[in-house]
Amino acid sequence: MSTVMEKLDRLKRSIHPEEPLNIVDQCEIIAEALEEGSPLQGDKEGVALYLGISENQVYKMNYSHHNLIPEMKEYLRKTDYKAHTTYNTFAIMPPEAQRECLDAEKTLDKGVYKFDTSETTIIKEEK
Repeated sequence: MSTVMEKLDRLKRSIHPEEPLNIVDQCEIIAEALEEGSPLQGDKEGVALYLGISENQVYKMNYSHHNLIPEMKEYLRKTDYKAHTTYNTFAIMPPEAQRECLDAEKTLDKGVYKFDTSETTIIKEEK
């Protein structure tokens, strides 16, 4: 099992891309680094300094880890969303809103929503 510091090293390399990690794994490592018993327990500033990112980004990633529902985490693993987008778009949503968002995404993936292109509207320019 990896130590928290080993995981933070891996995340640091991911943030400064040599070895990309999806946003869910990144958030999980941040949360683990801040947990009780970790060398950086509760030290958002220390984690931020260690990784070369802002303390605000550490906060958003930790918040996202604790507030995303499992289904949303699974969806986000397949995306290239970053911490800011994950937090501002999904993590701040209540669980029911996250589920509704996922349901809408599934509906769009199935092609249920299609634009009607049978009629073309021509806009004439007035002189």
